[in-house]
Amino acid sequence: MDGPVESPLGGAVVLVGLMASGKSTVGRKVARLLGRRFVDADVELEARTGRSVGHPVRALKNRFTRELARLEREGADPDAVMSLGVGSLAKAVRDGDVDRGSVMAGQIAGLLKDEKTACEIVTGIMREAEEVFASLGAPGALEATEVL
Repeated sequence: MDGPVESPLGGAVVLVGLMASGKSTVGRKVARLLGRRFVDADVELEARTGRSVGHPVRALKNRFTRELARLEREGADPDAVMSLGVGSLAKAVRDGDVDRGSVMAGQIAGLLKDEKTACEIVTGIMREAEEVFASLGAPGALEATEVL
């Protein structure tokens, strides 16, 4: 490329990364170094909607979620809210503590044992369907879809 590229964001610096990866910390430092204003999208969204975005997941109501909601309502330090969630999924899933753990609902959380391409996943699903159909004495998955 020749010359500078015009940014659709008007020269804004945008940091993207996983939750708790340090975007806000780095963003504040970069903004200070560049003499720019720092905007944390989570803080802005919370200010505009009144709802926290700390852990945008669905979980069953239990002692853990009630405590999390109480801390958020009382305006607790975000680090205190985050620390409550550390290890909460493991408590529920691995340790069986469904009262003090985060019991996910409406979404899937699973342990991956290997990586597969989309083709390998679909082929495996079709193979398993064929086996189920065969065990039931029903037409195969491919034959059934052709009828539909």
